[in-house]
Amino acid sequence: MLSLRRFQKNILILIACATLAWANHPATAQDERAAPPEFEVATIKPHPAGDRVISWGGEPGRFEAKNVTGKMLVEQAFDLPEQQVSGGPPWVDSQHFDVAAKIADAQWQEISKLDYYHGQQLIRHML
Repeated sequence: MLSLRRFQKNILILIACATLAWANHPATAQDERAAPPEFEVATIKPHPAGDRVISWGGEPGRFEAKNVTGKMLVEQAFDLPEQQVSGGPPWVDSQHFDVAAKIADAQWQEISKLDYYHGQQLIRHML
């Protein structure tokens, strides 16, 4: 099991990788002058070993992913097929996490006005 210090370091590396990938992502239809959408609050915790069930979803206004790897989160965030995400430290494809995030009420009201595809795109941007 990862020590807390190593876990924190791994999360920082994952954030750096996602930031670099985001910088190279094509611009979206969203006005670039507007503040990017973001979760109101989010937690990322190591998933207990032994469980093989992976889940994505959450109640309205929330995002939850259970037993997912850093690589899976990047694939989801950038809507990429598995074969297009490679590299990174070994843990990015072996360490599993639980992610729980809340979307601010005002942001959720805006998202719920959109069609499914565009709503999911905004949530991906938050991820």
